[in-house]
Amino acid sequence: EIQDLDLIWIAKNSKMVHTLDLTDCTCITDKSLIEIALSCKFIEVLKLKGCGKITDQCAHALGKLNPHLRILDMENLSVRDEIFLSVVNRCEKITHLNLAG
Repeated sequence: EIQDLDLIWIAKNSKMVHTLDLTDCTCITDKSLIEIALSCKFIEVLKLKGCGKITDQCAHALGKLNPHLRILDMENLSVRDEIFLSVVNRCEKITHLNLAG
């Protein structure tokens, strides 16, 4: 299973990544995803469905730092509504947003 250290390595070594599918990666935390948000500015597709350790802090960073997001799957995450709205307002290119759960 993918761990925080794996994502931090991706953040440092794959800055041009466009798609990242972390569906059901239950071990990853805000720490590694914030590193992704800071380093990988060209992410267009990010799937976080079932990543139960992701919080408002990470979602806020994604919205603030990744303006190229088009598809964002945050199904079954414990993130407040106002944080989701912040992501949508800052990521003007979003065409698909999954907030089910």
